[in-house]
Amino acid sequence: KLVKKKLKFLSIILTIIYIGPTFPARFSPLPEAGQIFRYRQDNAIYAGFELQWDWSLASNLSLSQAIDFVQSYNPETNLALPFTPQPAIRTDLRILPVERDWLEEFYIEISHQYHFAASGSLRIDRSEQATPAFQLWGLGLGTDIHLGKQEIQLNCQVQNFFHTKYLAHLSRYRLINVPEQGRNIVLTVKVPFSGKL
Repeated sequence: KLVKKKLKFLSIILTIIYIGPTFPARFSPLPEAGQIFRYRQDNAIYAGFELQWDWSLASNLSLSQAIDFVQSYNPETNLALPFTPQPAIRTDLRILPVERDWLEEFYIEISHQYHFAASGSLRIDRSEQATPAFQLWGLGLGTDIHLGKQEIQLNCQVQNFFHTKYLAHLSRYRLINVPEQGRNIVLTVKVPFSGKL
């Protein structure tokens, strides 16, 4: 069973005010302050799409994938606007191996993200630093436990499983070469309840 979802958009923005790197590139005289940015006003075109589908491969195996793409264009410079998001593909493979009376919806999930490079005239503005492509892997598992009538939802995720060093194009920290968060473990316990106030 395949379920598709999609969203497209196109925006023409007149006289947008945005912040961008100075050209030619100028740097602050303050220690470690980095490149100077200034506000600009231009016409701009934004176009893009988001596409997602969920595929049930078997009764206990499902695949979800999402693609997002944004393209910006400045007619004055024939370049992209600064801080345009990198195109990305996200994939989740979920396995439901067992089910017991007291253990429901137990799953193991493997996730993968691939972010394309932000480089070249179609992806970055003048004097804007390029950002290399990167990929991240994740692992998760979760279940619902029933203690009597009370449901407890447990979830554990290991994000950036391989402790990959990467820079996100929308992060200001990349300008001083500070990478994003490494391996991260998230434990979640949810105890849903209902009642009248």
